[in-house]
Amino acid sequence: MTKARHSTSSKARSPEDLLTSMAVYWLVNAFLHVVNLLTSDSYWAIWPALGWGLALILNALRQRRGGGVRVG
Repeated sequence: MTKARHSTSSKARSPEDLLTSMAVYWLVNAFLHVVNLLTSDSYWAIWPALGWGLALILNALRQRRGGGVRVG
């Protein structure tokens, strides 16, 4: 890993980054739910929403505590 990439990945995320992540979460999951409802009898779209949502919540809590994003 290059030094430049490491230095940017270890910085704490800004609130704008969190808001962007949340917007992408909602857009992608809305699309997945629509695809799921139109194409399948089983309801599978909840699983990516729950997993990604949990990761998003944990990132928000880590950011609120003041911890940076730890990589590797």
